[in-house]
Amino acid sequence: MKPATLFWTFLLFSFIVMEHPNASAAIVGYTDYASFQSAAFGSESVIDFDSIPGGNSINTIDDVTFSSGGSMSVYVTDGITDGTISPDNFIGNANFAFPEFENEVITMSFGTGRSAAGIFVVYEGSLSTSFSLTSAGGSQSLEATSTVIDLPGPANGYFLGLVDNTGANSINSVSLQNPTSNRPYYFDSQTSFIAIPVAIPEPGSFAMLALVGSIVGCRRRR
Repeated sequence: MKPATLFWTFLLFSFIVMEHPNASAAIVGYTDYASFQSAAFGSESVIDFDSIPGGNSINTIDDVTFSSGGSMSVYVTDGITDGTISPDNFIGNANFAFPEFENEVITMSFGTGRSAAGIFVVYEGSLSTSFSLTSAGGSQSLEATSTVIDLPGPANGYFLGLVDNTGANSINSVSLQNPTSNRPYYFDSQTSFIAIPVAIPEPGSFAMLALVGSIVGCRRRR
């Protein structure tokens, strides 16, 4: 092998070995719905539970499976003064006379990975930072500066959402939890995004193409 060809071959091999992998995904949390929507990638789908008759238990809706340590049922808000994010239905606990959850972990599993996922919680009393939404890659809790959604009656609504900031559909499930029992709550309007993958060549790929072209050109000139 001629020295020039050997040199270019060595450089090509170096780029292949030293090429950096894709940046790892980072899950970013939000407690404001508008900010969550602005940061999310892809198209949004919302499950508001309003088309399901009151009294029915829920399990899987579309490709989202809901599970908890207790029983979840759809409730109609007739006679409920707390209000909901999307009238009229919300999801509560069917095991008690009062439909609120307490310290159960609510898990939402997706048949197809999501680039973003969120949920609205509703409860009475002051803002509690014990509420959190968690995925395999990150977590977000309510904060003192979280957006408060003013609802009819004594309850307020709050939003918790997680976004993969690379646009990858890496979120396979999220879990909502309030480990204390001092804020009985229910939830409403589960939202998620699915991004359309876009293949973007990495800088190393362009470098390798350039090197290959240089080798070919060098050989032709000879």
